Amino acid sequence: DAYVQKQILPNAKPSDADIQKYYDDNPDLFAQRRVYALQEALVPAMTLEQREELKKRLAKGNMEEALRWLKAQDVKMSANMGVRAAEQVPMAMLSRIARGKDGTIEFFEGPNFGANIVKIVSSQPAPVDLKAARSSIEQFLTNRKRDELVQAEVKRLRDAAKIQYVGEFQKLAMQTEPVPEKTPVAVGAAPADAASKSADAIAKGLKGL
Repeated sequence: DAYVQKQILPNAKPSDADIQKYYDDNPDLFAQRRVYALQEALVPAMTLEQREELKKRLAKGNMEEALRWLKAQDVKMSANMGVRAAEQVPMAMLSRIARGKDGTIEFFEGPNFGANIVKIVSSQPAPVDLKAARSSIEQFLTNRKRDELVQAEVKRLRDAAKIQYVGEFQKLAMQTEPVPEKTPVAVGAAPADAASKSADAIAKGLKGL
């Protein structure tokens, strides 16, 4: 922690330009921020045929009827309704919801042919100016940059590190070292070591005569 505080954090603080850019690049969170009343249904899994049929029924604009059909198919799901500000909506979903009108039904596909269905019941503008958003943007960018720098520094330290085993650990390391690959030899030819030993044996035999 001390190392991060001294070596990493000073380089992680965003500039005024960084903060302004993040504000401008995310109007759905700030300048065009809205608060939504959402009706949601999460379907963990279903068949491909069921998902395609569900899409067709949702396209008619009646979410309640579509969910009743899904329940009749004995498909497990969970449903709820609540009010969420833009920053409480997952970023992967926000861009579509922010551009939807009241009454719009959005369909987000998931694994196992599952889905997350969101209906925008109503919405109200609730913009946030740069002055009010500055602190939260700065904190977010600092945390993101800190994580990037920490990961890069850990990788650098690992790449440069030299590990030496001593004592009992050295014996264990030797026991677990991978066996070097054997040098391939031509079919029908004796390995170099075997040929050398054979030559030595012949030489000694001749010497004894």
